[in-house]
Amino acid sequence: MNLSDALNFTTVSTPVDIIRELVRVSDAMLIELTDLGAAAPSAADLRRVIQKLTAVYATEVLERVGGPGVSIPPAIEVPFRPHLTSPLSDDQEIRREQLYRRWLAGARLTGQDQHYIPDF
Repeated sequence: MNLSDALNFTTVSTPVDIIRELVRVSDAMLIELTDLGAAAPSAADLRRVIQKLTAVYATEVLERVGGPGVSIPPAIEVPFRPHLTSPLSDDQEIRREQLYRRWLAGARLTGQDQHYIPDF
């Protein structure tokens, strides 16, 4: 068996409890760093990585409860609001993911973004 073959994969299934715990601990660490007046680049990196992780989680939840014409309950919309209202990225791959989550949450895509709808 070749070790590089064993380590060649792009996703891993993770229990939601671990994701929640990681987010909770990271939030606490970021609050402590802010309270200490620390604006370390590592804090910004941690925030960015956690946002990516919670975006994946938000997408999964929205795929289960959302879709065109579906009103998602506030218990789901409120915690994921940052992923549904943040400014759209200039990076087209990230922008597509953002629009997909918004579309799942019932937002209507307009203008230049309508071309994504058939893919969704």
